[in-house]
Amino acid sequence: MLRSVSVVNGERRRRGNALVEFSLTWVPIMVLLFGLADVSRMLFMRNMVENAVRDAVRSASTYQFDLDNSHCESQTECIKRVVRKGSLGLFNGTAGGREALDYIHVSYYSPDNLAVPLTQAQLPKSVNGVEVRYVNQPGNLVEVRVDNYPFQWLIPVPAGYLSGTGLTFSVASSDVLQALPTAQYRPPAP
Repeated sequence: MLRSVSVVNGERRRRGNALVEFSLTWVPIMVLLFGLADVSRMLFMRNMVENAVRDAVRSASTYQFDLDNSHCESQTECIKRVVRKGSLGLFNGTAGGREALDYIHVSYYSPDNLAVPLTQAQLPKSVNGVEVRYVNQPGNLVEVRVDNYPFQWLIPVPAGYLSGTGLTFSVASSDVLQALPTAQYRPPAP
């Protein structure tokens, strides 16, 4: 009788050891899997936004103003719509407590001064006798940026583990505005 009791106690101890060993290995494995998923998702989001920004610059440089059979009020609005469309809904709603579209910035630069973005007031009133009212003249540079878009973790991370505001990413692209399409005499409003 004494022998059978010690065998039962040994089996219980082994089962207890297996449970402890399982929990000691399972937690690090899950942390690695979720960490890998989060890093992969962040890289995917950044690349997706980068491609959307490139598409928007390409669209702007060739004066595309009809998006999905609807006419844009301005070139800047059209550019933001192209970025929104190419980012799988990332810029719908809010992000980080702000309107998501507020992270998209569109600037136009003169080829003579690439340090300061153009405004309506800086443009000449006429060029070769033709009234000019728009920032986005052929030959100017258009730049589209997404600045400091916040990344949200899949698993909530306690605030003490992250310093500052957390992870953000930024992308930018630029191109020279091409000549106006045939039979168009002035570019659309920015």
